[in-house]
Amino acid sequence: MARRMFAVLTSAVALIGCGESGTPRVALQPTSGKVTVDGQPTAGVEVRFRPADAPGSLDALVPFATTGDDGGFKLGTYEKGDGAPEGRYKVTLFWPDRPPGPQPAEDQLGGTYALAEKTPLEATVAKGENTIPTIEVPKSAVRTTKPGKPRRGTRGDSDGLE
Repeated sequence: MARRMFAVLTSAVALIGCGESGTPRVALQPTSGKVTVDGQPTAGVEVRFRPADAPGSLDALVPFATTGDDGGFKLGTYEKGDGAPEGRYKVTLFWPDRPPGPQPAEDQLGGTYALAEKTPLEATVAKGENTIPTIEVPKSAVRTTKPGKPRRGTRGDSDGLE
């Protein structure tokens, strides 16, 4: 009797382990590209593809990548580099001025491409292998600063309202 019970439990555990788990995933298409700033391949730029028809949706899948030393990236949706769903996207870029840490990073592109509602960059992912045309942007001449903190080399007023 104990052997029979052990066999039934073992079979049940094996069947549970063989089933599909989690929610179904949408089909992804291999998608890569390159980012240049002032004509130079740029490492460390965070690239996000937000659905053009609902850029602010919190439920939307947002393929993401960070550029390598050659400015290249491969989008990932569920895992690094696994691709992006078919569709039309608004492309956002954020180029942090420092590695992650206790202080929030500033965008070296001045925030020009950081918001999906304002970015002029768009791309389409089609079925099959996708190579997005090189995304060329200028480095911002305007650096953002935090309120109340003077820029290095400048004098701020004491209340931070200059």
